[in-house]
Amino acid sequence: MKGAGGSMCNVLGFTFINLAIDTGKDIDLIFAWNLSQTFIVLVAESVLMWTLPDWVQLAGFAVGILGSMTLIVPDLMSRLWYTVTC
Repeated sequence: MKGAGGSMCNVLGFTFINLAIDTGKDIDLIFAWNLSQTFIVLVAESVLMWTLPDWVQLAGFAVGILGSMTLIVPDLMSRLWYTVTC
């Protein structure tokens, strides 16, 4: 079940990316959908298995969210990085 759901999200996201590249439309929202599959699969797996994610899954989730936010809203993330480090 969880593998099928993740694969469906992956196929849908890559289909959107290919369509965006083909038509020349903005890719930001489509890229966000493709990267949000990590969140969807993590939550669905946690709910279906009635367990909390382990630390490796949580670390991967945090890195994935930060990476996707950097690609989607780079100005906001650069200001946030500057605020945190200075």
